[in-house]
Amino acid sequence: MNRPAHLVAGVIAGAGGYYLASRIVGFKPTWGQAALCGVLGGGVACLPDLLEPAIHPCHRAFFHSVVFNGLIAYGVRQVWRSPNVGLQMKIVVTVLGFGYMSHPLLDITTPMGLPLI
Repeated sequence: MNRPAHLVAGVIAGAGGYYLASRIVGFKPTWGQAALCGVLGGGVACLPDLLEPAIHPCHRAFFHSVVFNGLIAYGVRQVWRSPNVGLQMKIVVTVLGFGYMSHPLLDITTPMGLPLI
């Protein structure tokens, strides 16, 4: 996939993650906060290609891998399960996690797919 596609997917994932998390914790979502979270999600969605630049067809390694993204999902889950983490931090972690994971969700649809590790 290309950077604009990852950016758009990240914006959607970040704003969607914000909306979902806000509803779960009982906050009323606002358009301004959704826009800010969309920007955060879009920025984080581009991170895998900054960590592993697409300088050759097999550039996808650990930061694109199924295992790494599973660790992110597990981390987001653990944050939600922790009583020591505030509600706003749970929302931020969700936004960042959703934004990042939008990148491999697009990449997995390409012929190269994703590495396991």
